[in-house]
Amino acid sequence: MSRAIFVIATAFVIVVVRRDLAAADSAVVFPLDPVALADGREVNGKGDLVFVRDNYEYRFESEESRKKFEAQPEAFEIQLGGACARMGSLSGRGRPDLFAVHNGHLYLFASESCRAGFLKAPEKLLLVSDKKPEPSEEEVADGKVMVQKFLKSIAAEEVLQSITSIQMMTTKTVLSGSREYMNRKEVAFLSSGDNRYDEWWNTSRFGRLHSNGTGWFVETDSTRPMVAVQVRDHRNDLCEHYVGLLMELWKPADSTIVRSLPAVIENGQAWSQFEMYSSGIRKVITQDPKSGRVHRLQFRGHGPTLAVVPITIEFEEFETVDDLSLPRISLRLAEGQLREKGVRSEWTYVVNPELAADHFRPPGTDAR
Repeated sequence: MSRAIFVIATAFVIVVVRRDLAAADSAVVFPLDPVALADGREVNGKGDLVFVRDNYEYRFESEESRKKFEAQPEAFEIQLGGACARMGSLSGRGRPDLFAVHNGHLYLFASESCRAGFLKAPEKLLLVSDKKPEPSEEEVADGKVMVQKFLKSIAAEEVLQSITSIQMMTTKTVLSGSREYMNRKEVAFLSSGDNRYDEWWNTSRFGRLHSNGTGWFVETDSTRPMVAVQVRDHRNDLCEHYVGLLMELWKPADSTIVRSLPAVIENGQAWSQFEMYSSGIRKVITQDPKSGRVHRLQFRGHGPTLAVVPITIEFEEFETVDDLSLPRISLRLAEGQLREKGVRSEWTYVVNPELAADHFRPPGTDAR
C-alpha cells in the first residue's frame, strides 16, 4: 500500500513540474532540501523528488519533506522571488549557491559581499507590511473629501475622465567612479490600473510591468514573472510618483484604506494630512488645504544604503500639461538626509501618449 501511495505521489509531482514549467521559461534548480534547511540541516535533495514553484525547482530528501513543502510552500520557498535579499525584492536574481536562512526563511544573494552585508543586520533590510489601520467612519468620510480635493487640484472631472494613459520621463548623467552613465527613466500608467517602469543605464535596460494583476521583470534580453511581494513593492515604488499617487487614489483597489489625520503646522502654515494604506504600506500625505495639492508623501522604504527607513518625497514647481497640474520636480529624502544629498528628479509628462501595442502586454500573451 505504501508503494502505491508513493507511485501516485510521484506521478503527481511530475504533473506539477510539467504544469509549472509550461508557465515559466526555465526553472532554476535549488539542490538543497528547503525543509531541512529550515531545520538547520544542509541536505541535498533527490532528482526524483521535486516541486516547481515560481520558477524554482526544489528538491527533497524524502517524500515526507516534499509533502511538508507542498502543504505550506510560503514557509519554505526562496523569499523575495529569488531576488538578492541585500538589494531588495525588485533587484536581480540571487545565486542558488549563495543563500542564508533567517528566522526560518530562505534568502538568496547576488554576491558574497551581499550575503555578508545582509547577515550583519537582516531586520534593517527586509521591508515588512505595516499594520492595517482601523479608521473611524468620520476619518474615512474626511479622508474621501481630502482625496477629492487632491483630484480636483490636478484637473476637472471631465479632464480626468478623458485620460487613458500618462507617461513621465526623466534623464540625468550619473558619475560612478571615473565612469559616466546616462540614466533614463520612463514610467507609464494606464487609467485601467496597469503600469510599466523602464530604466536605462546607457544602453542596458531594466523594466517592470504590472498588467491585469500580474507582474513581470522585463530586461534587455529576458523576462521573468514577479511573485506577490514583488508586485507589492513594484506598486509601492510607483506610488512615489505624483501620477502613481493619482492613479491609486482616483480608482482605488477595494483593499485600499484612506482616512484623515490631524492637521500639522509648519513654519506658521497649516497643512492637511491624510493616510493611504495600500499594498500593505502606510503612506502619509501632506496637502495644501486650500489648493488641494499634495506637497509631501511619507512612508517606510529603502534608503541610500538599502536599509528600510522613513522616506519623504517632496513635490515642487507645478506646471500645467494638457490641462493637468503636475509637479516638475520631485525630491526623495531618506531619514536624516540633507536636502542637497537627496535624489532630485526633473520630470516631463505626456498625456495620452501613443505607445506600442505591446507596451502593457504580459510576456507570452497574444494581442487582443
